[in-house]
Amino acid sequence: MLASPLTVINETLDSLQTLSEFLLDEVDERVITSQQLTTERRLCKEALQTIRVLIPKLEAVRRTNVVAAVDSPRLCMTCDD
Repeated sequence: MLASPLTVINETLDSLQTLSEFLLDEVDERVITSQQLTTERRLCKEALQTIRVLIPKLEAVRRTNVVAAVDSPRLCMTCDD
């Protein structure tokens, strides 16, 4: 199956948004203070912060003409290339 850059971006955004919801449950900032975070939860918080930066950037790229210009199948999602 071939995927276009736009398809990959859309699928990635969906996955990142889902992951951020899971991570947010682990580090509920309304209930847990930074001092109460375990090492694992601190790592989850850092990942969540990174995802929160990445999502708007991917959304911006998705709206550009660059993605539309190269929106032809180029990547085989099931090939071993």
